[in-house]
Amino acid sequence: MDAWRELYRLAARQHRCVTVWQTDEIGLARRTLENRARPEHWERPYRGVLVVPGAPRSYAQEVGAALLSTRPSGVAACEAAAYLHNLVTKPARPVPVAVRDGRHRRAQPGRRLLRPSGLLPLDVRAVDRLDVTSPVWTLCDLAYVLSDAGLAQAIATADRLRLATLS
Repeated sequence: MDAWRELYRLAARQHRCVTVWQTDEIGLARRTLENRARPEHWERPYRGVLVVPGAPRSYAQEVGAALLSTRPSGVAACEAAAYLHNLVTKPARPVPVAVRDGRHRRAQPGRRLLRPSGLLPLDVRAVDRLDVTSPVWTLCDLAYVLSDAGLAQAIATADRLRLATLS
């Protein structure tokens, strides 16, 4: 299979986003990538992350790009996770990303880095092929950012969707 076909397949699985290191892994030279990306105006939301043109923009794509920029430890958290779990109706910008390793990352526009303590693999779920905090962890995060009424509504929604129970 040629490298370009593999790149587009990978991008299709990742909300049209790829990283420079992924293109290295599939055998596509960076210069070759640059020669196509620049004239075709591929978006670069974060350092090392490219969005393949031609797909409609979506919040999942924004989150996917933010997570890829923190690979391998980024997890959508707080309001972003709540939106992806359908607990709130407004997407979070900048995208809150929980980073599970101790590596220092540069601040970049479009994402808000969180450094939770105690986030375990069992606290992470896949939603729309994106790593997000579990509904229960997400509700705990929301307690810090939502009003009491907003939190009560999110809890009721989680219960109705059977994402978390009150008992």
